[in-house]
Amino acid sequence: MIASQIKTRQQFKSYDWRQWHILTYGEDNDFPQVVNELVTASKTGYACLDIYSDFVNGEGFGDSAVADMMVNATETGTRFLRKIVEDYTKYCGFAIHVNYTQDFHIKDMHVVPFEFCRLGTSDNGDEITHIAVHADWGRRSTRFRMRWYPDDIIRYHLFDPCPETVQSEVDEAGGWESYRGQVFYLCGSSVGDLAYPIPKYVAELTDMRTEEGLANIAGRNVCSNFMLAGLLVDIMESDQNEEQLARKQQELMQFQGDENAMQLWYTTAKNKDEIPQFVSLSGDNYDSKFKTTQQVIPDNIGEAFKQPPILRAKDVAGNLGADLFVNAYKYYNSVTYRDRSIITETFEYLFSFWWNEIPMHFDIVPLAYNTGGSYIETHGEAATAHVVEVITNATLTIQQKRSSLTMLFGFTEEDALKLVPNATDNTGY
Repeated sequence: MIASQIKTRQQFKSYDWRQWHILTYGEDNDFPQVVNELVTASKTGYACLDIYSDFVNGEGFGDSAVADMMVNATETGTRFLRKIVEDYTKYCGFAIHVNYTQDFHIKDMHVVPFEFCRLGTSDNGDEITHIAVHADWGRRSTRFRMRWYPDDIIRYHLFDPCPETVQSEVDEAGGWESYRGQVFYLCGSSVGDLAYPIPKYVAELTDMRTEEGLANIAGRNVCSNFMLAGLLVDIMESDQNEEQLARKQQELMQFQGDENAMQLWYTTAKNKDEIPQFVSLSGDNYDSKFKTTQQVIPDNIGEAFKQPPILRAKDVAGNLGADLFVNAYKYYNSVTYRDRSIITETFEYLFSFWWNEIPMHFDIVPLAYNTGGSYIETHGEAATAHVVEVITNATLTIQQKRSSLTMLFGFTEEDALKLVPNATDNTGY
């Protein structure tokens, strides 16, 4: 096959909308809104995204000072992280609005919903100069549908903490009271820094739409009229008017649907010639075709997220055990390692311009499988065996054993002390 004959469909196209001074996010400038609608309508897509988000967020910040720190007037580091992860996992990007003190340090930060953000262009459209924010670019809200004015668009300068740059923007705005701050924009995919990101599961949006369609078919069959079963043919008498016909049709409608199935309809006839005739119909059986599609689509969506099926509670009926979940958690923590690193690096960078010096660590603790049970239940037999080896190792000192338990196996200092108390000698137990 000639390479030029191979064609692929772009996930979205961007156009220069000069009237709004933006690059469109999709042909109709609503790609993030479409993504949100498709994922929300797909039960597998929604579940996979939820799992993906949980693993990127992990156990939160390992440093409790960061977790409890007030990033703005109402949000702690923990809540701020959760908002960033929600946008990043869904769109592969996020935006953060920053305000400065008059000595050019960041005084607070807020997450800007990523679907509100568009790349703002210069007058000639040659470069990205700002972030344009609007609450309804996709025109989904009834609040903005009847009135959509350019004045509703708020434009922010791109993040640049250089004091000279900030001061020039303040002067341009007419002083600190009128200055709107800047927006830090991150594109997590490999399409460029100032570009629209592509979600990692973008190839499966079609399958998510298909899954929604299958659910709609099943819902209509059950709640509306089930599969077509037959026709009730009633000979219309010459003296029967349209109002009488409509009344009879309305009566029949009351006996359709899931709540009225198998109910009786009572009527009378003067003679057998007046009895309506029921013509039975049988349509094609699509169950087998639907069944195959319903089985394949969830796997396709799960593969796009690189998720082990066990995380979606699939294929675990006969082998539900801690070891399987522990291994699945380890694997998916490795898959999402890069995502956590990107967010950690962003926090380290932004907080290097914070209004006071904070010697904190912004590492995100990976998610651990924990049922609230014993160590062997939560970590598996293999990991427990290694712990026992450390405790009973006669060549290690008490301190070495405790250090191994805390650094290698994640025990707290208190738990390590309980497992290796001071009375224990090097001969083991």
